[in-house]
Amino acid sequence: MPVKILTDASRFRQLLMNLIGNAIKFTQTGGITVMAELLQVEQKSILKVDVVDTGVGISEDKLQDIFQPFAQEDSSTTRRFGGTGLELTISRRIAESLGGNLSVVSSPGAGSVFTA
Repeated sequence: MPVKILTDASRFRQLLMNLIGNAIKFTQTGGITVMAELLQVEQKSILKVDVVDTGVGISEDKLQDIFQPFAQEDSSTTRRFGGTGLELTISRRIAESLGGNLSVVSSPGAGSVFTA
C-alpha cells in the first residue's frame, strides 16, 4: 500500500463509515471484514475496498434496488433494522464522485460484499 492516497478524505471517510455502519446494522452474528487492495488499471493506481459481512444478505432481485433512495429489501427491513434507506444511495454517489463505483454481491442468509 502507498503511504498516501490522493482523494477527498472527508468523502472517503463518509463512504467507509456508511458501508461499515450498514454492515454492522445487518450483521447479528458472524463478523465484518474490511479489505483494501491497490490495483493497477491503465497505468493508474486504484484503491479497491471490500466490506464483507455475514449478515442477513439481499435477494438477487433486490440488489440494484438497494441503491435507490428510500429503498430497502422489503418493508420489514425498515421496521427490524431501522435506517432511512439513503445510506447506500449516498455511498454510491460518493464513490462515483471520487472516480469509482459501488457494487454489491449478496445472498440471503450468506451476507454481502460491498466493493468501492
